[in-house]
Order: sequence, then C-alpha cells, then structure tokens
Amino acid sequence: MLTALGLHRDAHLVVRGEDILTSDTRLTETDELEIVPVISGGAVGGGVAGGWG
Repeated sequence: MLTALGLHRDAHLVVRGEDILTSDTRLTETDELEIVPVISGGAVGGGVAGGWG
C-alpha cells in the first residue's frame, strides 16, 4: 500500500486503531487506516535526564 502511494516503508507506519500494521496484515474494505511518518534523531549532546547525551 505504501509503495502504491509513493511512500517508503522505512519512513512510514500504517496504523489501524491502536495497532501498528505489518506488511502481512490483511485489510478489509471497512478498515480505517492512518499513515504516520516515522520521526527519529535528535540533537547531539542535547542531554536527557538520566545521562543520555
């Protein structure tokens, strides 16, 4: 589905309700889906409570 929409699988998630779907998930005509872009990264040395960074 993502390929048909011109979207990269590694950069987007397909969500149905509260479930993240995988490529082997069967869909029905009544499914309501949300396509969510994956966001990752952060500032180097930005610091997180607990000492990460």
